[in-house]
Order: sequence, then C-alpha cells, then structure tokens
Amino acid sequence: MLPASLPSTARLPHTAAVLPVLLLVSALLLTGCSDQRKQAGRLVTEGTELRGAGRNAEALRKLSQATALAPELAEAHYGRGLCLSALDRPAEAVIALETAVRLKPDWAEALHALGTAQLKDHDPISAEQTLTRAIETDARLTAAWFARSEIRLQSLQDSAALHDLDAVLRRAPDHREARLRRARLLLESHPEQAIEDLSVLLQHDRLNTEALLLRGRAWGNAGNQQRALSDLAAACQLQPEMQVAWRERGRQLRITGDPEAARKDLQHALQLAPQDTETLFELALTEKLQGDRTEAERLLLQVLALAPEHPAARLESARLLMENEQHSDAAR
Repeated sequence: MLPASLPSTARLPHTAAVLPVLLLVSALLLTGCSDQRKQAGRLVTEGTELRGAGRNAEALRKLSQATALAPELAEAHYGRGLCLSALDRPAEAVIALETAVRLKPDWAEALHALGTAQLKDHDPISAEQTLTRAIETDARLTAAWFARSEIRLQSLQDSAALHDLDAVLRRAPDHREARLRRARLLLESHPEQAIEDLSVLLQHDRLNTEALLLRGRAWGNAGNQQRALSDLAAACQLQPEMQVAWRERGRQLRITGDPEAARKDLQHALQLAPQDTETLFELALTEKLQGDRTEAERLLLQVLALAPEHPAARLESARLLMENEQHSDAAR
C-alpha cells in the first residue's frame, strides 16, 4: 500500500504519460514484423530462383527460413511444397501446400500443386477433389484439367477423362501430351479422330515415334493396312529398339495376308522382349495361318503359362483344340 502522504496522482501513472510509451513499443514491434516479412520475401525470391535452376534442396532451405520468419506468407509454403514434391517427398509437400491453400483459399496454382502432390502421395480421391477446386477457381488452368484427366484414366473414367482432355485442347491446341493421351483413348472406339489428333501432332514433330506408332495402330483399326504399315515402318526405322512397333507391324502384316513377313517382324520383337505375351500370341496366330498348328499350339501354351487369364489366348487355344479333334475325326 502506498503511503497516505503521497498525492493521488503518484499512486498510478497518468494515462497521458503512458500513451507515448505504448505507441513507441507498438511502432518498434511493427517495424520488427515488417523487417522480418521483408527478409522472408527476399528469401522467397532467392528460393524461387534456386528452384527454377533445379537446385531444389538449396531452395528448400531458403523457403523454410522464410516460413519461420513469416508463417503467414503463403508463397513461402507454396514454394516449399513444390521443392518437396520435386525431391520426391510428397507427404511433406502435401502439408506445405495445404498450409498455402489455407492462407490463400482461391489460389488456383497452389490448388493444382496440392492435387498433384496428393496424387504422388497415393491419394487419388483427394487429388481429384482438389484439382476440381482448382478448375472451379480458374478454368483457364490447363495443367489442372490435364492432371485430373490422368486420375480419371487411372480410375477407368474414360468419358470423364476425355472431357478433361477436350478442355485442355480447346485452351491449348498445341498441348502435345494431351493430344497423345486423347488419341490413346480414341484408338479403338474412334480411330479416325485419333488419326486426326496424331496427324496434327506429327505436323509439328515428324520424328515422334510414339505418335507414328499410335497412328499406325489407328490406321489399322480404321481398316487401312497400307497406311498403317507405312507409319509403323517409319517408327521401326527411327527407333529400332521399340519392340511394340515391330509387334504391331507384324500384326498388320498378318492381317494383310503376308505371314512370312509377319513372322520375321514378330521374331525380331521377341528378341527384344522374349516373354512378351502379346508378341507370342500374334506369332501363334501367324504360325496357324502358315499351317503349322503344332507350333501355334506350343506358342499358345507358352502364353498361358506366362498369363493364365489371357482371354484371347484361352479362346484361341480352345478353338485350336476343337479344330484338331475335328481333323482327327475326319482322318479316321
């Protein structure tokens, strides 16, 4: 208790005397926060430059320092997430990007990055939901449409994936991977449209062996074996180690009724991949066409030993067995 002799004004500091001190302290705190935020901003800039140069580990250190100085800086968490994803640490990337999105809920690029990280972290359901949010936030973000198409393909949502790829190509007609992916989807059901997509792609990249292979298959599905063989020959010449191109050319040669040439291509394909069941199956059909039923049966048994549930091989093996029995009965 204060002595009674002290005046009342001495018992508590006067408000007018305290206010300047409080204002000074507040100003110092604000200045300190501002300096920290500026420093964090510089670290984000440096980290972004390092990430752009592919130096993700160094960038991560800079961006981690930035988040420590300014935890409210969404850009720092976003950069950390991209670095962690590039360093194949998707679970940590998800945490960093979730923070960025929480701080900036309508940031479409951060939502796209989060969806991609969730997919890498084996969470396709969350990834699809996040990418849908990114698209709803900014429908111009073609990368989000393309990433979502991959998830939908993996979950066998072909129509939905096709919708996403159509959206990508409306916004970015030169998106090569989207054209390839759409062509693969259309190869069996709409080969003419697949041919159109692949022809556009080949106009800009005439040496694209995957596009040549796919267009060769599409021509074959459309019933134009000569054009199919032309594209497949080009693919084999450009990339001789592409086993599937030799196999597909062998198949088309068999369809055109040239089993000798088909056998050569299929045997070459087997040298590149000795246990490829599709090549073995095609060779079995070719041997049957040549009249060597024993060799065809041996090859079909080899296919079924490697892939017991191979539906076409099971069917062809049963058909061959029935035909052999009929021939035996006729011989008697």
